[in-house]
Order: sequence, then structure tokens, then C-alpha cells
Amino acid sequence: MHTFQPITQDFMDVNPFNMIAKDGMLVTSGSKDDYNTTIAIGGGLGVLWESDVAFIVIKDSKYINEFIDKTGKFSLTFFDGSYSKELKYIGAVSGRNEDKLSNAMMNINYHKPTGTPFIDEGKMVLICECVTELPISAKNMDPSMAGKNFDPNDQNVMYVGKIVEFMAR
Repeated sequence: MHTFQPITQDFMDVNPFNMIAKDGMLVTSGSKDDYNTTIAIGGGLGVLWESDVAFIVIKDSKYINEFIDKTGKFSLTFFDGSYSKELKYIGAVSGRNEDKLSNAMMNINYHKPTGTPFIDEGKMVLICECVTELPISAKNMDPSMAGKNFDPNDQNVMYVGKIVEFMAR
């Protein structure tokens, strides 16, 4: 396992557009006994109610939602761009049917204070606690923004999480 150190956002010199859309981001939630991970179809970083937050958008049919809804916590693991094959695999198969993390030759790690799982191969991790979730459906989505990842027959969920810790290795 790698050692991740807490950092402050002052030390983050990142481009969130590359981090999320190009280099790759996995969302992970659960416990030591049961967890799941997937790729979010979108997300971002910002400030809400004077708190640092991250938001992610996930198809409602994804297995990960059950874990986020149950625990109220999730992690975002960011990569350096060299894991594109593994990330595509993780996004393409369901954790309901297989141990996709092991099959992608990746490992789970845990944030000690909260027990929130994250992916050990990442370069940076955000540990988040949900503050709200919002449905996104075809009726409240601008069709020009939908792109290839938006299925009008599948509702999406936006989770907004307060960032409780920034970590890097």
C-alpha cells in the first residue's frame, strides 16, 4: 500500500478539467467488508456554503449509488493518465457481477479517520461526506450538454460532498 499524506488545497496545483475528463477519476464508497468503485460521468470542485466541495454525476442505475446512499461518504481518486485501460474497464463492468477492482489489477486502501475506501494507485484523493443529492433527468437537462454519456431513459444523480480531507502521495 502507498502512504497518502494530508495536504491543504493551497498545495493543489491542478487543472480540474484534465484531472476529471482526461487523466481519470474513480468514485469509491462503502466499507472494509463491502465497497464499489466506478467512473463518474462528470464532476467538479468548488465552494458551497463556505465549504470546499466536490460534485459528481452518476447514472442512477450504477451500483455505486447504493453505497453512497448507505454510508453518506465517497472518495474521489485521481490518476496521472497512465491508467486509462484500467479505468475504462472499471467503468464498463458492474461490481454487482465481479470484483472489477481486482480484475483491473488495482487495490483498495482506506482513509483511517472515516473508513472511506479509495483506490491505492491514485496520485491524489479527496474524502467527501455528502451534503446533498439532486436528480438530473432529460426534462431538466440541456440537450446540447447531454453528450454521448447521457441516456435520456436513465436518470442521473448529482452528489455534492463536503471535502473532509485532501490527500496525495
